Amino acid sequence: MDTDAGHSKLGALEYYDHFRPGEGRLDARNSIAISWRKNKYEKTGDGSRLTHGGEAGVTPSRFVNWVVLKNKDTGAKLAFINTHYISGAWNGEHPERQERWQTHNAVVREVVADLLSRGLPVVLVGDFNRPLSQDIPGMNHLRTAGVDGVPIDQIYVSRGIGTGPAERLEKYGSDHFAYTATVQY
Repeated sequence: MDTDAGHSKLGALEYYDHFRPGEGRLDARNSIAISWRKNKYEKTGDGSRLTHGGEAGVTPSRFVNWVVLKNKDTGAKLAFINTHYISGAWNGEHPERQERWQTHNAVVREVVADLLSRGLPVVLVGDFNRPLSQDIPGMNHLRTAGVDGVPIDQIYVSRGIGTGPAERLEKYGSDHFAYTATVQY
């Protein structure tokens, strides 16, 4: 699905607000969106960090995006991060992409560390383009029920957040499965 079609699908979700950093900037057109139920959460902060620039025929610019959401009923805050790593770095065909993948991973770790240092519970989701769970300080990888091994789309939560396993859903507007997890913080 192209970016415009994806943004159109987001716009059709009437009960959700969205953070799409860089909207309108060509280098950020593929920046990963974050959506939340607007009747339940209020966005109190956000940010975006470029992990590496794009290269024609190889990769678009890649970003780590986050929001801080406040539960309207309880006042509790939660940081939510979404990202999408470069593809093909670990499939044996493009080892030259591994440096960009590692740089991206370093930025993810920095953003997680910053949000944790603010005392926020953190949820990290993304397409890691690597079927291997990552060692991210302060974070636990969620196992996906009914899936052997680790999918490339992964969910991490900060230690102390209560949750069950993630569940894989149907594909919706993507060549990837959707995933869901319920967190208690």
